[in-house]
Amino acid sequence: MTDSVLSLPLSGIPQRLLRFHLAGTGSLLFDLAKTGQVFEVETDTILPIPEMPEAVIGIHRLRERALWLIDLGLLFGIQSEDLNRPQAFLTILTVQGSGGRQLGIVVDQLEDIVGGDPLQWLPFQDRDPTLRNSLDPFVQGWWKTSTGLIPVLDPEALFEALAAP
Repeated sequence: MTDSVLSLPLSGIPQRLLRFHLAGTGSLLFDLAKTGQVFEVETDTILPIPEMPEAVIGIHRLRERALWLIDLGLLFGIQSEDLNRPQAFLTILTVQGSGGRQLGIVVDQLEDIVGGDPLQWLPFQDRDPTLRNSLDPFVQGWWKTSTGLIPVLDPEALFEALAAP
């Protein structure tokens, strides 16, 4: 056991995580408690918004509310053939922020739900500083697996990045 895991209250460690695939990054995770529904959207029903950050695809109407749709690959600065491929449908995962805020993020594929042992959790600050990358501003921690570390994304960081000038 590491001191960092012992010093965190168990309530601060996500107990169940939704794993999804994003082109150019591999697997990523969100705290399941901070996710909502998954649905498909026809791309021609997305309303583009001019003069927005490149990562904002547009707005989709969901239950009489406007849901901002974002491309995490573009937000993370990842360019991939998959991200530029025209598609008729996009798979959207909704994520919850504080104050009832909600975003729709484009995912390539939902993989599974993981969780369990808090000893698999590695807080962001305990990661090797030589391994920095473009995901770092959006990561709240890492989930240890037999094949390596999977980033756990922080929804609040996504909202902050989109609000920044």
